[in-house]
Amino acid sequence: MPRTPNWVPDDPYEVLQVSPRASSDVIRAAYRVLARNYHPDVSTSPTSAVRMRELNAAYKALIDPQLRAQLDAQKPVARARDAASHRLKAAAPRRVHVARTQAPVPRSRLARPTVLALALGIFLMVVLALVVAISFAIDALDAPVSADQILQAASFATLA
Repeated sequence: MPRTPNWVPDDPYEVLQVSPRASSDVIRAAYRVLARNYHPDVSTSPTSAVRMRELNAAYKALIDPQLRAQLDAQKPVARARDAASHRLKAAAPRRVHVARTQAPVPRSRLARPTVLALALGIFLMVVLALVVAISFAIDALDAPVSADQILQAASFATLA
């Protein structure tokens, strides 16, 4: 017959911050981490002794396989309801609260393909401007054009 502890928290899984499907190794590790944080010799919080009592009771209840099975059998409907509400809360979109004293963070309204298309358009306009400048420089010359003159006109167009 499983032994019953003197007192067990309403939800020992929540006290130890573990899942109801957690193994005994995970429960033991979670207890050790929380005990290091909330032990009255370490913590300066006035509620550390109460918190440590809760941790000890939850750990003793969950580490004993028979007692854990008994606790799980007592609240299957409540656990299913809590799990369903937790899943619904996790699935709901979360709203980010921005304090009114802060200015809103500006967001870029342009999507990545739009930005790439704009960059390509600007690049093509610069190339077209260079071609037009070179053609005007060549038209300005009345004599036949040599390769050196084309290079000189191109360098002049890039400087202008």
